[in-house]
Amino acid sequence: MVAIEAGSLAPLIRLRNLDISHNRLVDFPWEDLRNLRALQMLKMNHNELVTLPKDAFASLKYLNTTTTTSNTTTTL
Repeated sequence: MVAIEAGSLAPLIRLRNLDISHNRLVDFPWEDLRNLRALQMLKMNHNELVTLPKDAFASLKYLNTTTTTSNTTTTL
């Protein structure tokens, strides 16, 4: 099982592109996304993410590309 530590993405406030594909991630610090206000592209393909909160991307007004294919998502 692999996860990104909560709070580790929070300082990256100017980050525009994030590709965490192919990392076998089981968990993700969804609350950290609130701080990534400049994020435009997020790729999370080919992991083992089980949950994807329905409001996970709500504060990301510049986000125009999100891909989450090939995960084991069962809960939205």
